[in-house]
Amino acid sequence: KKLPKPHSDCIQNVESENSYDSFLYKQTVKSLVKYEQKSCLLYCLQKYLVERCNCYDRTLIFYDKTKYNGCNYNEVLNCSTPVSYEFYSNKNQMERCFNDCPKV
Repeated sequence: KKLPKPHSDCIQNVESENSYDSFLYKQTVKSLVKYEQKSCLLYCLQKYLVERCNCYDRTLIFYDKTKYNGCNYNEVLNCSTPVSYEFYSNKNQMERCFNDCPKV
C-alpha cells in the first residue's frame, strides 16, 4: 500500500475531488467520477483554448459545455488550431498542466 502525503505524492482516492488541490483535478473527478491524468490534461488544453479563443474544441472532452460554446469553423481555423499548436510548444504551459494533473 502506498503512503499518503506528506510521506509521498500518491493520491489515495482517485474518486474523491478533495484528494488533490487543483481545479482541473477536481473537474476531472466531477465529470468522470474517477480521476484519469489523460483526461485532466485534455481539460487543461480546453481551459487554455477557452481562455484564448472563448470556445472549446468540440472533438475533445470538456468539463463545462453549458458555460462555453464549441468553436465554430472560423474559430477553429483562426484561433483554436493555432492556439493548440502554441499550447503544445509552450514548455511552461505543459509544466503547469502536469502540476495540475498528477500521475496516479
